[in-house]
Amino acid sequence: RGRARRCLAARPRAAGSGVDGGEDANIAAAAGSMGVGSSTELPGGWHPGDIAYYASASHTLHSGDTLRYGNRGIVVGPSMVRDGEDDRRIAVKFPGNSEAIACFLDALTASPPPEVLPGGWRIGDVAVYVGKTRTLSGGDKLTKGLKGFVVGPGGFGSEEDGIAVQFSGHSGPVVTSSISRKEPPSSCCPPSCCSGWSGARAKVIEIDATATAVEHDD
Repeated sequence: RGRARRCLAARPRAAGSGVDGGEDANIAAAAGSMGVGSSTELPGGWHPGDIAYYASASHTLHSGDTLRYGNRGIVVGPSMVRDGEDDRRIAVKFPGNSEAIACFLDALTASPPPEVLPGGWRIGDVAVYVGKTRTLSGGDKLTKGLKGFVVGPGGFGSEEDGIAVQFSGHSGPVVTSSISRKEPPSSCCPPSCCSGWSGARAKVIEIDATATAVEHDD
């Protein structure tokens, strides 16, 4: 099992972190009052005042703030988490959140992300886990037939990268390619009837409340 930090979200100590949540107009007005909108260039070529869309898996942070696929926010400054990776993130204020969130660059887009995800999945689709039974590091358990709903893409644009799913009873979303729109069969006789339910592509990535991605390998 390995650890990868593909998409971290955290509270930055940055200008705009105290902006009150609400409609985009309120955020823009508050940002303007703090001088946001300057020509200062941030990592990835972003600038304060730019519009940014969240394009990764939806989840809830420890603070209670949420990140939702497709949410529109405003860039408010640099990431100041001070963990050695601030050059890979920027601080973004999303409507309804209490603070700006330090988002990795690969979790943001300048235009709305696609509604249709790899494999034809859409946000909110019901997904059924068809892989092998496993217990994740946080204690959540994946069992064949467990249902959840799609909350975002798995990562890099292909179905093999998996889809992010919030399974029933789990503390956070899981990225996996071992999902189906149908219930798995209760038995496999003859074996050929189970060719689509073997869970051979069983890589699973769980995303915790700090958006740290923990990869589980067979």
